[in-house]
Amino acid sequence: MNVVIVGADSRKFTEEQLRIAKREIASLLINYQANWIDTTIISGGCPVGKKRWYDISCDEWRDVDDVDDHLTVEAYDQGGIDTLAKIVATELWMKFIEISPEVNQWNDAPNCAKGFKSRNLEMVKMADILYCISPKCYNCDEWGRTGTDYDADNMEWSIICTKCKGTKSVWNGGMWTSFEAERQGKKVVRIVVP
Repeated sequence: MNVVIVGADSRKFTEEQLRIAKREIASLLINYQANWIDTTIISGGCPVGKKRWYDISCDEWRDVDDVDDHLTVEAYDQGGIDTLAKIVATELWMKFIEISPEVNQWNDAPNCAKGFKSRNLEMVKMADILYCISPKCYNCDEWGRTGTDYDADNMEWSIICTKCKGTKSVWNGGMWTSFEAERQGKKVVRIVVP
């Protein structure tokens, strides 16, 4: 089973939300292990921050992989959910595939280098199930509405929060990917971190 995990980068989470998100990912993956489901974890290799080594044994970031007897993983230190999925999958000794963009932009480059959108569509194609983990939107109420956002196109006050588009979580590329996966008939689970 291919389990795709997407979401926001670290800049959109508080430190506490990142800790909660890591526990959520661990809980999901342990459930697959406990049920003896042959699982491959797939995530996007978000290129935010600095590429460093995460020492799983010490639960800390390092600039070099200088400890031979520690389990480490190379990832971007602000990669958010993509980085957490890679760390947790490594901790649990699960198969992991990272689908990284070739250029740091939404659309493909003129030289055909793959951007975020193509990378996300590739993950959707591979997915048996897709989990999207995002922080809670603090701009709207529990129904995804504010009533205070002005919609300039329609010249009216919008009832739907323009920050989260009514999803109740901060809008990000992972949310876009989850809606595209649903459109393609894939099973999607959205987790909003309070």
